[in-house]
Amino acid sequence: MEWFKTTQPDDRILLVAGKGCKGGYIDLNGNWVIEPQFEIVNYFCDNGLAPVAYERFGKWGFIDKAGNWAIKPQFDWASYFSNNGLAPATTNHRTGYINKIGEFVIEPQFYDAYAFAKNGLALARIGGWGRGYIDQTGKFVIGPFNDAFGFEENGFARIEQNGKYGFVDKNGVVVKPQFDEVKAFIEKSELTPVKLNNKWGYVDKTGNLVIKPQFDYAWTFAENGLALVELNGKCGYIDKTGKMAIKPQFDYARDFAENGLAVVRFNGKFGCIDKTGNYVIKPQFEDVYDFAKNGWAVAKQNGYGSYGYIDKNGDWVIKPQFGYAHPFEENGLAIASLNGKDGVIDQNGNFVIEPQYDFVEFFMDIIVVKQNQKWGIVDTNGNTLAEPQFNIISIPH
Repeated sequence: MEWFKTTQPDDRILLVAGKGCKGGYIDLNGNWVIEPQFEIVNYFCDNGLAPVAYERFGKWGFIDKAGNWAIKPQFDWASYFSNNGLAPATTNHRTGYINKIGEFVIEPQFYDAYAFAKNGLALARIGGWGRGYIDQTGKFVIGPFNDAFGFEENGFARIEQNGKYGFVDKNGVVVKPQFDEVKAFIEKSELTPVKLNNKWGYVDKTGNLVIKPQFDYAWTFAENGLALVELNGKCGYIDKTGKMAIKPQFDYARDFAENGLAVVRFNGKFGCIDKTGNYVIKPQFEDVYDFAKNGWAVAKQNGYGSYGYIDKNGDWVIKPQFGYAHPFEENGLAIASLNGKDGVIDQNGNFVIEPQYDFVEFFMDIIVVKQNQKWGIVDTNGNTLAEPQFNIISIPH
């Protein structure tokens, strides 16, 4: 949920923060906007409202960004508003859906219920078992099944019936439950791995078994048309016909990245291959992470015991010197640690924020830090915006 892109006049970005045993909201400079007073605090929805409760087992309501009650506390539980203007809320052990003024438009009747997806359907459970999908009148239009899961971005959802798994879209069942295990369809992928009789194969969105189950494990297809599979303890890659494009030979491997390289381990060392299976970076490292958008990957070399950064040719661009390192962000900075403390480096490998914190995390144009069990905020130059003083600062992911 893009909670910070509110359509309300008050478009301030507020973070959840805690002090003592209570939580409230601060701005990006660490100033209290809504004083800590709640035991349960959540992020603001797109409509500018946030579900909160004064006490852990008290009543829930919704506040606006001025801290005023938009919907007074009256629910046993409540969650975020969906784009259709409805939010699940619970009273007397049953969940229904309310509008932005707190009125139930779908009466409380479900044992559990979730936010509406973009397709206008919501996952819900009625009775002591079984989940299905309801429309905006509260009527089950798909299912219920023994179990069901939320819709993915591509409009498909997994279902389970009598121990077998299949898929639905907004119109109903598209792949009947028949597999022992399935993975979710990822964006732009026409095939997804399924498990049958202890072997993995691939099915398309109409339920056709395109690649028969034959692998010990299988992953989704990358953009280059190859998928990672495991067979007899070794990893290789297949094309969309099921033909082995790179024979199983690696002790460990990852999906192909956007730069066309895949990280593999051979004889205990990490390197990178291209889509033909040729080594672009020969196995020589103790570890290699996925490549970041700046074209560099975190790597650890035997003998150094430290982390640095390599380019797509395997050459060091920042020599190994850190106790730990993270991929570079789009802002040209990366988190790195030294002597057990986190700091921030630039693309020259220099610390722009000295390693002094127990935890560091980027959020937009600020950096949330933890020091001596307290949380604070600095900018990307290391200037302190808010001294470490909060019990917690929560960042949405």
